[in-house]
Amino acid sequence: MPQVRFEIPALPSDTPPGELFLTGEHRDWSSDPAGWSFGRTAAGAVLEAELPEGELLSVKVRVRTPSGKILEEGDPWGGRAPAHQAVIREDMTVSLPLAGWQDRRAGQGRPSPSAPPREEFILPAPWGEQPVRLWWPEGATGNLPLLILHDGQKRGPQLCRGELGRGRRRPHSGARRPPGPRRRAAGK
Repeated sequence: MPQVRFEIPALPSDTPPGELFLTGEHRDWSSDPAGWSFGRTAAGAVLEAELPEGELLSVKVRVRTPSGKILEEGDPWGGRAPAHQAVIREDMTVSLPLAGWQDRRAGQGRPSPSAPPREEFILPAPWGEQPVRLWWPEGATGNLPLLILHDGQKRGPQLCRGELGRGRRRPHSGARRPPGPRRRAAGK
């Protein structure tokens, strides 16, 4: 079986004292550090393990504090961080950069993933007024090549490609109808 070296290049400054260990799908996300503890280095930590070739890993680092509390790695704002992923191929090193630890902040203060809309207005519709919010890239001038329309439902957006300012457009939903003739349900 391949030797895998898991390296934490640098520990976040707020890393609590305790035992650092690796967990993940290969361990059913166990909070028991037995056999999966990191050895601390000058700046980070290292763990050597044998894992089956071809295994797809999804892992996270946790720490068990002296009081027995388990903390999991998080993002810089104390929220959840995505798992690190790797496919085991021969002897290898997997780098595990840590941004922080999950804490009481629970991601509060995280910057918005998008800027606020640059323009807003109300559009009259037969079923009632509809708010419309417009975003476009900073510094964009002239016609834009893509317009994304979303009705606020949990469905894919409608995309229109082409020169919309000149009245030419092609609607595209992103989904394709299965090949073959359309069939109506019996009795309809």
